[in-house]
Amino acid sequence: MPGGKRPKSDIIQEETADMQLEFDSDDESVTETERDDSLDMEQLCRKYLPVIRKVSTKLDKVCSAVKKHEATIGQLTEQVDKLKTEVKELKEQNQKLYYFTNHKNLIMSGIKEDSNTTDVTDHNSVMEIFREKLNFKPTIDKIERIGAKKGNPERPRLLKIKFLLTRERDNIWRNKKQIGYPYYISEDLSPGQRTTRNKLISEAKKAKELNKEVEIIWNKSQIKINGALYQVDSDRLIAVLNKQ
Repeated sequence: MPGGKRPKSDIIQEETADMQLEFDSDDESVTETERDDSLDMEQLCRKYLPVIRKVSTKLDKVCSAVKKHEATIGQLTEQVDKLKTEVKELKEQNQKLYYFTNHKNLIMSGIKEDSNTTDVTDHNSVMEIFREKLNFKPTIDKIERIGAKKGNPERPRLLKIKFLLTRERDNIWRNKKQIGYPYYISEDLSPGQRTTRNKLISEAKKAKELNKEVEIIWNKSQIKINGALYQVDSDRLIAVLNKQ
């Protein structure tokens, strides 16, 4: 309409047409981007597909080899478990044998040692101490120093005393506190027994620091903490179940 206002319907149609063009343009742009991404993925797949197949083939071979040896692995595992049990039993038997061989022995420290020390002088020193401190003269089968000679008089080697009679050995052991400083008497323990006792002493110390009630049962290598009973097994404490 010349010289006049345009109808509102014409304006609305033009705006709608412009919006449609914008939407169409956006749709074409998104479609092209997606198409490019799809082409990139396809190229990547083609590029790495041989590598993926090669790795997959190797994995299949590994899985096949593992399955082939599963039975052998199972047998070896059983043998290892059996050997562990046998080793544990041998250690227990060795400790019993050590006790049977050395149960009449005691270990004594604090006896002076110098360049003139011999088995005879050690024997005389020990007998003199027992006579003075305990008024007792046991029958000693043998006395020997433990370990290589260090030549340091301030750190004399330990003495292993082999008694002829068990009751005389036990008498010395019961009255060992009367001997006093600088002498100290301990039992002749196997390496395994020493490890177990050191573990018991260590655990008892920890428990006492936490104000817990502690009792060590030496003859069974057990420790009672706040009423609960534990036993040393492979350098660790395990709970002992009460047998009904």
